[in-house]
Amino acid sequence: MLILFFGRWTSAVTSVQPAIQPSGGWGFFNEYETEQQRRQAIRDRRQELIEKARKLEDDLDRALAIELQHQEAERERQAELARIKALV
Repeated sequence: MLILFFGRWTSAVTSVQPAIQPSGGWGFFNEYETEQQRRQAIRDRRQELIEKARKLEDDLDRALAIELQHQEAERERQAELARIKALV
């Protein structure tokens, strides 16, 4: 098939083969590493917030802040479990 392209005749080439995708191996490893980094960032952020809560002066404020952080961590864990359950 010839196509006129900017005053020149060129041939159109179409690929009939599907794009090659990684079949496990490196593709899986890269996705796994990305997921591990995401989870580590969440754990680091959570730990940082708990440390900030522990530095509060007032005992009641400190206890409430720490409890809220633990509740949020549990809520995130439940959301992650629900996401995994939906995949299976």
